[in-house]
Amino acid sequence: LVRKVKDDNCPPGNNKCLRGYYRGCQDDGSMTPFYEFRWAYFMNDAFQKGCLSKETSYWDNLSECKKFEIAYKALMDKNVGSTIQDQHLKDWKKAATLLVPLCRGKKAQQYVLPEALGSPMGGQKLPGCRKGKEHITEEDPKCAAPKCPAWSTSTSVSPTSSSY
Repeated sequence: LVRKVKDDNCPPGNNKCLRGYYRGCQDDGSMTPFYEFRWAYFMNDAFQKGCLSKETSYWDNLSECKKFEIAYKALMDKNVGSTIQDQHLKDWKKAATLLVPLCRGKKAQQYVLPEALGSPMGGQKLPGCRKGKEHITEEDPKCAAPKCPAWSTSTSVSPTSSSY
């Protein structure tokens, strides 16, 4: 939801200019594999680091971190045991808005996903980072499906052929 956050400070016709990040295509026009998962990993890592100190927190501003923690806890308390249909999307969108400063902060700009995640994302920086209040002037483009690295190499075996 943080990619779809709307802001009244954006110009007319571009109400998502201050969303958390920009989901662009790779140079070959395909989407970045596991794009949303990369960001979710970072946000979860930041949540686990918490808001106790500037040294350990991924947030530039600890009070913004606390606001998100409170909103998230309220969502968990309110929605335990309820189905997705019974939850209020408006409340989740409000919490997503509180994640924008994290996504646009200094730590997000420098964050490198753990090597243990493996290819294609281990050891990579977060895609689509924007700094502070920098406006995103374009909509996220439609990208082609990502290519499987094993199939994009020069080999005589195709994903539908059999080696038997």
